[in-house]
Amino acid sequence: MTASQQDSPARSVTPLDDLQEPLSDSAIDRSAADALKLYQGSNPASLAGYSRGCEAQFRNHPDVVWFDACTAFDESVVLLQSRDPAADSGPFNPAAVTSREMGAAGILSDDSLAADSRLRQIRSRVEIVLLSKLPQ
Repeated sequence: MTASQQDSPARSVTPLDDLQEPLSDSAIDRSAADALKLYQGSNPASLAGYSRGCEAQFRNHPDVVWFDACTAFDESVVLLQSRDPAADSGPFNPAAVTSREMGAAGILSDDSLAADSRLRQIRSRVEIVLLSKLPQ
């Protein structure tokens, strides 16, 4: 073991640190559309199942495209449920979603500021995509 290896902390996962890549707009748009379709079907179990499946794919293949897609889906559901007070206690309450997203971002990068910035960008994109499709 070299001196530099002794000085660096041990890590089980080396962050990919690719949160600086451009947003995956097509993945975000597709996830927002999927969320809207499932939400309009009024089946909360479908929403949770889709989210769990997306998160499993991300954990099996951690990359920024899966991160963007999963984050966009969850943020879309948060936005769609924002008028429903019962949603505050379910799996898509804003605090739970943000916690899941920051945990996922930690797989890709140690930079919490980059993670927060990317989450904000994804939220903005989701709002642009969905708000034009929702009735006023």
